[in-house]
Amino acid sequence: MKKKLCISLVFALVLSLFGGVQRPVSVEAAVAKKLTLYVGSTYEVPSYYYSSASSSKKSVASVKKGSYGGYVISAQKPGTATIKLKSSYGYSDKYKVTVKSYFCPITFYLGANVDNKKATSSSDDDDDYYYSYSTPSTSEVIMAVSNKTTQSFDTLKISYKICNKAGDELAKGTAEANCVLKNTTAYVSVSLPSGVKLASVDTDKCSAEITGSTFSPDYKYVDKSGSVTTDITESTYSSSQSWDMTVKNKSKKYLEGMVYVLLFSNTDKIIGVKSERVYVYQKSSSEEYFDLDMDNYPEYSYRRVIPVFYYTKAK
Repeated sequence: MKKKLCISLVFALVLSLFGGVQRPVSVEAAVAKKLTLYVGSTYEVPSYYYSSASSSKKSVASVKKGSYGGYVISAQKPGTATIKLKSSYGYSDKYKVTVKSYFCPITFYLGANVDNKKATSSSDDDDDYYYSYSTPSTSEVIMAVSNKTTQSFDTLKISYKICNKAGDELAKGTAEANCVLKNTTAYVSVSLPSGVKLASVDTDKCSAEITGSTFSPDYKYVDKSGSVTTDITESTYSSSQSWDMTVKNKSKKYLEGMVYVLLFSNTDKIIGVKSERVYVYQKSSSEEYFDLDMDNYPEYSYRRVIPVFYYTKAK
């Protein structure tokens, strides 16, 4: 009799746990998922079943339906907020969102100098190839963006101002730095407007700020820069140099990233940068090409190649 009673109790317990229709989890009862964003970044909730959403602090993190039907959380300013989502079927979800500011100092350098030149184009012919190249019509300023946050970014959106010694604005604009891993530096060249002389720019008076970013909070960015090597073959045509670069991926992962070629003067000052976005398969290589008009870099002495590569994996 006791044995039958025990069996009946166990069977009743199983039914109570798994039988019938489960109660939908209320928004209040839902366990909050933690989400970290940076000002100007967004996150699309990976579900299309929600019919409504709200934020406890819209000034920190807002939420609205995106163009593909799901809800998108947008980071507005540093702070914390709770995002609640409901479906018409009783399902619910909750995100505890922490919005951080960027710690990405930006340093300015003077780049290609065409103050005393006119835009021209020329070509060279040899037995096997035909080369053509042109000089830039404007001078350039370089921004070095140091990522001192704990997050790696696919892109950083930059708003900048170029000023003279008196602090007067000579130019302003926006730019993007790509593949900015944590504890690395990205380099971006911006062209000055026609008529603005590089000699009038004071890099100490220039300013820039990060206004937004793109990255995947659900994935970890794994730095594999040490698994990438580069080899350059030089060719010279008139006053131009061409660099044929082989980028080798020694790892067993498909990698993406940037290759920077920094140009230095004999006083170890950065005077230019060439860059290329590169994708390379595991245990494979990619061929890239750079050209350099030496007349635009009269102080050029040597170069330094910096590969920055990574792959992502789910957290």
